[in-house]
Amino acid sequence: MIHGGTYLHGCLRRPPERSYYTHWMVCMACLPDFVPDCQLCHTPSPVSYERDGFRAYEWGKLCPRCVERVRSGGHWEARRATASAARAEALLARWPELVSTLRARTTHVEGVIAGRRVHVKLRLAARQYESERFVFLVEYRGPAAAICLAELAFEPRIAALVARDSLKVTHHGARWLRVAFAHLGKLDTVLVLERLLATAARFETTG
Repeated sequence: MIHGGTYLHGCLRRPPERSYYTHWMVCMACLPDFVPDCQLCHTPSPVSYERDGFRAYEWGKLCPRCVERVRSGGHWEARRATASAARAEALLARWPELVSTLRARTTHVEGVIAGRRVHVKLRLAARQYESERFVFLVEYRGPAAAICLAELAFEPRIAALVARDSLKVTHHGARWLRVAFAHLGKLDTVLVLERLLATAARFETTG
């Protein structure tokens, strides 16, 4: 393990001295049910010890196996640029009417599909472990009620990758059905946009 940290908590309790340099600390009063897991494979981190009201986990963010796998691919910024370009190409191959542009270290794929505006953001400059790297927005003209993840009918492996609290209807000049991912395969990028388009059209018809 390279480093540790302390997960957010609001009480005055302090973790054991220097523990956050070697472990990932969780306050048992503020986050009693929280267990850090790997953002890639979702393996839960093992508990190392409990002391002074804190639970110390061996690692956070990424498990050791995924750390080694990621490192073997080279520097994360270079990997991210290559991955974003591949996903943009897959979207353009599926929908030639879309346009890809690079603005502020983010690849934007946007346009109109079947009369509905779409905007996909593939972020290159986000932090290394940013949970919303791939952001999808589809124009939404259905009812204002919230849409749950099950209604998107993603395959289980894709549904498991949805960033926490990212599925929502937003209002920025128009109403958008929005969802984001930290990690997503090239062809899965196409599948996600297909499902969002189908869901937005279905809710507009039934609403």
